[in-house]
Amino acid sequence: MTEEINGLIGGNISLEDGIRLQQLISGRLSDSSPQQVNDLAAVIEQAYRCYCIQFPLSSADTQKIAADAGIKLLTCAALIARHAPKVALSIMGRALKISPVAPIQFAQKAAKNLLERHASVE
Repeated sequence: MTEEINGLIGGNISLEDGIRLQQLISGRLSDSSPQQVNDLAAVIEQAYRCYCIQFPLSSADTQKIAADAGIKLLTCAALIARHAPKVALSIMGRALKISPVAPIQFAQKAAKNLLERHASVE
C-alpha cells in the first residue's frame, strides 16, 4: 500500500505510516500518537486531492470518494480526541471541508458497527 500511496501523491510516506493507514482502514489503529495520527490525516487529504486531479470522475463518484476521505479523517479525529482535542478539532474541520456529509455517514457507520458488535455478543 505504501508504494501505491507514494505513487499517487508523488511523495515518500514511511513504511510505518503505510502500516498505520492500513490499520486505520481495517479499524485496527489504536496506539499512535496525536502527531502520528495528524500526519496520517495529512496523507489522507493529500491522497484524496491527488486522486481527484489524476482521475477525472463523475460528480457522484467524486462525492463518494470525498465522503470516504472525510470518514477516514473523522476516524483519525476520534482516535485522538481525548488526548489532543485541538488537533482532533482541526482534523474534523478538514474533514468537513472535503465532505460536509461525512459526519452523517461516519455516525451511520459507527452505529452499524455498534449494532453488529452488540448482536455478536448476544
